[in-house]
Amino acid sequence: MKTNTVNKPNFIEGIYAASVSFDVEEVEKELNISWEDVKDFYIKWCCLFLIMKDGQVLEVKKEPEEVDWKRPYETNLLDHNYDAME
Repeated sequence: MKTNTVNKPNFIEGIYAASVSFDVEEVEKELNISWEDVKDFYIKWCCLFLIMKDGQVLEVKKEPEEVDWKRPYETNLLDHNYDAME
């Protein structure tokens, strides 16, 4: 826990982690592809985009995993400019 008794913060921020994962073997089966044919990939909005070597762009959507709101993995004291305070 961070404490700062010298300066009053304007904001206290809690940062939580969220993740989404894709099983490559399941993706291969679902899209009927081989990973060797994938040129590049990216994830955006819980959707895996695969750029194939032949130029196709394929996508697999997935629901994000539940966020554990009990405890943030990071807390910060912020000033009026949202800059971290020491």
